[in-house]
Amino acid sequence: MPKIVDRAAMKARIIEAAMTAFQRHGYVSAKMTDIAEEAGLAKGTLYLYFKRKEDLTRALVDAFFAHWEAALSEMPAPEKVEDFAAQLRYSSLPDGQSQREVRMFFEILGSSTGSEDLLIAVAQFQDRLGRFYAEKLDALAEKGKLRAGLDTAATGRALAAMFDGLVLHRSLFLTDSARYVVIVDQAIGAILSGILAEAV
Repeated sequence: MPKIVDRAAMKARIIEAAMTAFQRHGYVSAKMTDIAEEAGLAKGTLYLYFKRKEDLTRALVDAFFAHWEAALSEMPAPEKVEDFAAQLRYSSLPDGQSQREVRMFFEILGSSTGSEDLLIAVAQFQDRLGRFYAEKLDALAEKGKLRAGLDTAATGRALAAMFDGLVLHRSLFLTDSARYVVIVDQAIGAILSGILAEAV
């Protein structure tokens, strides 16, 4: 009887192997053979799932975004300004695994700037992240917590860019953890002082 393969689990295994191979050899130098070795697969088996390194790279990036969005999607609409501050803080404090992924993502993007498909995927993720923040701001605006006339869509997109920058800074430059928390808290304080209604 032929063995039944869980294709989703196999793809996840290959993507994780690709992350390891890219770290070990560098994104540009890593070959499909290296990825197959890391996954413990024959090269031919790997090609059943991903025909090209570029296809595997896109799957890895999509998995990174999906992981990030799944964590954010669990956050409820904020009831208070303090809830929103906590959500901003959470989204800007990558754990060790996330830092590893961010560093690899940066290398991939830096090596693939000619890939219009990948750049579009990144832009779409940033738009989704901006909408996530905008929805949280809308919830606060409905409660009268934000200053009148605030463009929540534009502010949400700005927050996506700002906190993406903070996460990149932490992951790429390995800022001391305690110092990084202070930086994040200062950034959140500055943001809130600019968007809150005078009395909340």
